[in-house]
Amino acid sequence: GEIPESWEVTEMCAHLDILSGKGFKLAEYSEVGIKLLRIDNVSWGEIDWKNVAYLPFGYDLKYKELLLQAGDIVFALNRPITRGKLKIAHLNNADLPAILYQRVGKIIFKNSTYFPRFVFFMLNYVLPSFIKNKSVGSDQPFINISDLRKISLPVLAISEQRKISEKLTTMEDYEKSEEKKLKSLVNIKCSISQDLLTGRIRVNANSTLH
Repeated sequence: GEIPESWEVTEMCAHLDILSGKGFKLAEYSEVGIKLLRIDNVSWGEIDWKNVAYLPFGYDLKYKELLLQAGDIVFALNRPITRGKLKIAHLNNADLPAILYQRVGKIIFKNSTYFPRFVFFMLNYVLPSFIKNKSVGSDQPFINISDLRKISLPVLAISEQRKISEKLTTMEDYEKSEEKKLKSLVNIKCSISQDLLTGRIRVNANSTLH
């Protein structure tokens, strides 16, 4: 599509790369230890540890190349879109220590061309159409990393990337706030409906609750 004349276009592999994790065996899991970041843990814009698996302490030294850091951008390579949303997220300090599992991709920055937060928003924009056209498989579609490395991405000044990221972050925060309010209202509605159905609250002829 149209982009400003000052922007360039290049293949993803010129400035970014993707690292996929390792397929650890169930026999290697432990009750406590280093968290294993699996596809189930990558949600829509956040990391979800409701279903968590651990690797033994010491695996962080054994697999240093797979050890995740705060600020890392990760996304699902298998079934990357669910409920119409892309499974991509940032990691923060509360998610660590954690090790990258197979079929979860981590963005590698080869140089300082891109501002990390901008890359997060840019991938949210370009990946859905790429996945639609290039993902493999029908029941369990997955992203081919080799194809993804060739995707065309815009290159613009860091200062402009920061400004765009700031505006999109403000919009994202507003959306999350509204979603939280909506969820609260839905919960209240369900609670009132339950009270009416069970008779805990009665409605008289004048439609007043008592």
